[in-house]
Amino acid sequence: MSEKAKNSDNKKKGINPEKFFNEEEYNTIKIGAAEEKKKSDAANEMLALLASKTIGEKDAALNLLKKENAVSLLVDAVKECKNPKNKPLLVAACWESGLDFKTHLDFFAELAQDADLFVSMEAITVLSENIGDIDKKQTQQLINTLSKASEDHFNTQLIKDLVENLKQI
Repeated sequence: MSEKAKNSDNKKKGINPEKFFNEEEYNTIKIGAAEEKKKSDAANEMLALLASKTIGEKDAALNLLKKENAVSLLVDAVKECKNPKNKPLLVAACWESGLDFKTHLDFFAELAQDADLFVSMEAITVLSENIGDIDKKQTQQLINTLSKASEDHFNTQLIKDLVENLKQI
């Protein structure tokens, strides 16, 4: 029996992987895609409310975030944000919501040095609003992180002022 005939017999008996890519014969289902889409839709809806110019919509979104104590949700949204126009909006929502971000201050210290002016300013505000009642160890960590900011960063003076405030704690 020829080699070609053997391969032909194996294809008849076994699974032919080429068939799986034939869209007319098989459908591919991405496991978890529905959950991923729901998460994406929720994030887009939150962004739309936070960016809303309609009186009360943004406040309602911020109140809901506060009511749900959505600290992790907001931090994750900032981390996963792909659109540079949305990132400052999400960081601003962190301080505007009035939630406690003390466990994430190192993350915001890094964001304070971001290349985007607005992300940096909003992160500095989050830090300023949350540095009360932090321990000495966390204070020193923040000072060390913020002191790494380059001298030519556009928010260098704001960062230096924040470091001075931290030194007084």
